[in-house]
Amino acid sequence: MRKKVKVLLLFVLMVAAAFAVKNTADAKVIQYKDVNRTTVRVNYVQNGAVDFDVLYKGVELDRGVHYRLSQCDIMRNNNEHIVSMTIEGIKSGGYMGTKFQVVRFTDGKTPVTVTVKQGAVPVDGKIQLLVSGGSGGYKFSCETPSTASVTKNTGVVSGHKSGLAKITVTDTNNCSTTAYFAVHKKRINTTNYRILYDTNFNYSGKRIQPPVVIYSVTNGRKTLLRRNFDFSVNYSNNKNVGTGNIVIRGINGYTGGAALKFQIKKVSMPLSGYIRRDEIYAGQSTRVVIDPDTILGRRLVYSSSNTRVARVNSSGRISGIEKGTATITVTAKGTRNIKGSTIKFRLEVHSNGTKITSLTSKRASDGSYNIYIKWKRYDDVDGYEIHYKRSGYSGNKFIHNYRTGSVTMTDCRANTTYSIRIRTYWYNDEDRDGNNERVYSPWSSYRTIKTSTPKPSAPSLKTVRNPSGTRNIYVTWSKVSGADGYQVEYKNLGTGYVGTHSVGSGSATSTTITSLSGKNYRIRVRAYVSNNGTTYSNWSGSKSVSINSGNDTSSGSNE
Repeated sequence: MRKKVKVLLLFVLMVAAAFAVKNTADAKVIQYKDVNRTTVRVNYVQNGAVDFDVLYKGVELDRGVHYRLSQCDIMRNNNEHIVSMTIEGIKSGGYMGTKFQVVRFTDGKTPVTVTVKQGAVPVDGKIQLLVSGGSGGYKFSCETPSTASVTKNTGVVSGHKSGLAKITVTDTNNCSTTAYFAVHKKRINTTNYRILYDTNFNYSGKRIQPPVVIYSVTNGRKTLLRRNFDFSVNYSNNKNVGTGNIVIRGINGYTGGAALKFQIKKVSMPLSGYIRRDEIYAGQSTRVVIDPDTILGRRLVYSSSNTRVARVNSSGRISGIEKGTATITVTAKGTRNIKGSTIKFRLEVHSNGTKITSLTSKRASDGSYNIYIKWKRYDDVDGYEIHYKRSGYSGNKFIHNYRTGSVTMTDCRANTTYSIRIRTYWYNDEDRDGNNERVYSPWSSYRTIKTSTPKPSAPSLKTVRNPSGTRNIYVTWSKVSGADGYQVEYKNLGTGYVGTHSVGSGSATSTTITSLSGKNYRIRVRAYVSNNGTTYSNWSGSKSVSINSGNDTSSGSNE
């Protein structure tokens, strides 16, 4: 009969549990925890009462908050108690569902006893729990997982952070006990740990932070501590010459620390730098550049060995004065941390350019002109550059020979004014980019020249006559070599009118002036050359003639 009641009761509880789960699924209340996933642990049965705990993932739940006991029956069979109970979740406590549990509990069980071998566990350390009593087959769980953890079957506890750890041990009869012990921090000191760091440094101008290594050795095994996780490091007095301080403090799972010292020594730091151009012209400037990483706060002083050749100011700017060489010295004054040092540079100053001494021009056989340029030459240059310009055009001409003091510009236009200037240049040593730099002097002043066509010779006037029965004048003259044409002038002596008659052939020696209205005329002739303009010769002597007189007459002389 008792078995039938038990079976019926189990059936009713299973139907109720299934119904509750179904309702839970229908309601889709997925935020609640299911009490079916809890563990029921019976501690003892005495005088018809049962002492038990309900745990969810190792965490003990509160009765009346998380769950309620809706049914509990205790039956005795000889020395064995059979406990059947029904637990219902409380929604307000975050749990729902129904759990049916049957536990067998035997009289005369021996209690489970737990001891801690070391008495406490350090952070990041481990201890072995010693368990006795009970029925064996112990299982371990920790109810304070943030403080410590324990292996389920072997009872090895690992400390995580300082605090109180709570460990529960349960045997095969489901008898359990709880042990409490402290998790403490490890203490860092020079007795328990080895601390390695460098103790001597040279001054660098920056704050020195020696790396620190801390480790312990247990049974030949080295354990290395982690900076900023197991310990922190602070530095002070760690820039200037003297004694620097290191303070080590344990953090997280460590406490204690150590105060350490190291030495910063005075150094000799040589200057490093360069001069932008070690050759300049008089009147030009350059600059000394010192690597700032080698100055280290020292005051720089500049000087020149020959101030007649070059001068240098307090910022390192050098001005060339006259031709010669000078040594530029840069001195870094010593300080508390660094000794003084000196660096020197050689500077060559070249002459301040050159100037044009003469300009002449001459007509070439093809009608163009050559301009002859002369200047004062120097031996301390590599060449010269000439710049010329005329209306609407300019150009440059290089002379790559310092020994040359003259040059000819060909194919120049006639009757044109040219402005010409000159400067010298030399090739500096390879610059910082590996290129040969061409360095120029200032330009000289412009000098001008006009390529004027020389005057042709004046022709000789030979014949002036009035052909009979005409109002014309027939004129002849001598040929002028190189002439491009002639111009005949006739003046009416009665009215004062002056007219001209041109002959566009250099080989012509005669012409006729026609349709004249006056009576008496005076005639003269001149040659001309056309080359980017017209250049005339002087006038010939003049001759007089009367119209319709039939006679050739002349008077006057060459002008």
